[in-house]
Amino acid sequence: MLYTFNTFIIFLGILLILCGIILITRKKFIVNKEYINIFMLIFPMLQIRKMDIEFNFIFFIIYFVVLPALWIVIMIGRGIYVITNTNDQMVVDTLMDMLDENGILYAEKKDKIFLKEYDKDISYSESLNTVHINLKSIRDLSFYKEFKIELMSRIKDIDLTVFPSSGVFLIISGFIFIFVIEYM
Repeated sequence: MLYTFNTFIIFLGILLILCGIILITRKKFIVNKEYINIFMLIFPMLQIRKMDIEFNFIFFIIYFVVLPALWIVIMIGRGIYVITNTNDQMVVDTLMDMLDENGILYAEKKDKIFLKEYDKDISYSESLNTVHINLKSIRDLSFYKEFKIELMSRIKDIDLTVFPSSGVFLIISGFIFIFVIEYM
């Protein structure tokens, strides 16, 4: 079966719609940014094997372009988590509660929480009711794994919900992809 670029875009549109429908459930999902980056790199690369080019050139692309790019996106995404259907206030309140319970001194500044004792910070940003939390700088601390696991479980247990704007955005984007391919 021959796959065309149009088929690829329609499949991408359907995938976006399905992801949007899942996000509209208002359930909180926590995804490691590494996985998102890998998917964003590998998914378009699936088109390379469908192209009519020599095997040696595909081999060259995989070993000298794809693998180094894969290593880079893994390093960039390590320690960053994407939390859907939340806002930054929910995440910050949970973070501060945990830091208070563990007796860790901190200072909150715009989009960052500085851990005074360790001279490290936890940064966060929000877009479309999705929070990106960056725990990279505390990865070398002894309590990192337990802290991360506890943070993720507490965030999932938050009863407050927000409008799933990221889900709506994905659904609209999926329909736009399909519409553009079908009618343009």
